[in-house]
Amino acid sequence: MNIIETKQYSTVETLIRLLRYREIMFWVIEAADKNRISAIREVEFLQLVAQYQQGMSTDVAKEIALVFDYNNLLQANILFDRKSLSGVTHLWFNTNVIDIFRLCKISLYRPLTQTSLNASMTPIWSILSELEDQHLSVSMHSDEYFEWTDEVNHRIAEMLGKIKSNISKLERIGEEFELSVKSNNAEENLDITKEKYRRAAKLYSSEIRPLSIFLNKNTRYEKGLGIIMTLNRFQNIFRGIGDAGAESLMLKSQLQYLDLFDPIKKVSDSVSVYLQKTKAAIIEHNAIESAFDFIRQAYEKTLSGDQRAKYIKSADLVRLGPVHPIASLGRLSPFRVEKTPEFLNNVFNELATRSITLNKSDTSGMMFDESISREKAEQLQYSLKVNQWVASFDWPMNQDYIAVAYDILCKDFENFKLADLIEVGSKLSASGLYKIEVSNEFKTLENDTHTLRYRVRRITQQNTLKEVPNVR
Repeated sequence: MNIIETKQYSTVETLIRLLRYREIMFWVIEAADKNRISAIREVEFLQLVAQYQQGMSTDVAKEIALVFDYNNLLQANILFDRKSLSGVTHLWFNTNVIDIFRLCKISLYRPLTQTSLNASMTPIWSILSELEDQHLSVSMHSDEYFEWTDEVNHRIAEMLGKIKSNISKLERIGEEFELSVKSNNAEENLDITKEKYRRAAKLYSSEIRPLSIFLNKNTRYEKGLGIIMTLNRFQNIFRGIGDAGAESLMLKSQLQYLDLFDPIKKVSDSVSVYLQKTKAAIIEHNAIESAFDFIRQAYEKTLSGDQRAKYIKSADLVRLGPVHPIASLGRLSPFRVEKTPEFLNNVFNELATRSITLNKSDTSGMMFDESISREKAEQLQYSLKVNQWVASFDWPMNQDYIAVAYDILCKDFENFKLADLIEVGSKLSASGLYKIEVSNEFKTLENDTHTLRYRVRRITQQNTLKEVPNVR
């Protein structure tokens, strides 16, 4: 379609119309990503525009031709350049404009590979290196200080946005692979399964695994620290300078990056499980096909020789056997099993303990109750319960704490014994949270089995001076 008009639009007007006909820009981005360069061939671009114009009214077709004209895009700063590459003319679009359209469609987010992640970290590492080498100003009110702090904040926020966008895309992909594992479609064509496996393996190695490593708090690279450690280093620098606002911002950024590790780890696990199961299924299918081919060849060989033969020769099926023949096992040497009463007693106690543990309906079992007797396990559980109560109870001040503990424990704790009060007193004395005042008054507590005579002790709040952190 020949358009005679040569009208040109401003940058804002061009962007508005690009968003109106955004399908063309979506096609442009897909074509550029497919070609693995940040440009599209001019011939391909013109074909996409002409394809979109089909079925449009004359006025709309004219507007599309004017908006997507090379000269209009160039003067509106939508295009960076138009140059030849290997003898083919390419159009190089403004990356900021392309990023706007990537935001409009989640499938168009540019993948974060190891190369792009390192490229994003390089300027941050550079600033950190210059700062530690004292090549940058740390005077809070200087222009240079505002310049490099603004650059650091911009880089960190920009990278955080890109990672969030990629994780949203990868989470959807991870859900698809998780459903594939659950469905386990055995009727799916093998070629389709292999192609899906190839794409999943490529996605895992190029995008998922690098991003998972990148967000790990302990990651280090040859060129510098991982993002979490780098942010922590900036936080310490700002703390030393006395810039509380910048220090707080670095801490918030660390938490935001750490929050992104769990979702990408979940995606990584989903895809990894899919790859393992799919690989096993492909190997199994290939083995079945290979075995069937061997049997068919042996069958055809049998028929081609003597058609009266009823059985396939074993020699023709040797390839179905193991690659390495399994040697026969010799007679096992005799050995003696320990049968002393102590050994058998331990064995039966272990079996009884494990049986009881498996039949328990609750999950209140304590640590080690599979390796000690049931009686000892219950004693340890009870002791831990008493200690936890002592630590969490809001003790009244200036009262007889033995009497207070007795009134509560004998009502609320099963198997309570007067001897438990000694453990309560020991726990309170060792905690260091209270000051214990001993009086000359004596009291006696009795039950059916024990008698406890004790000197009355009262607790008061411990006055301890704690070090106050220096907050600037």
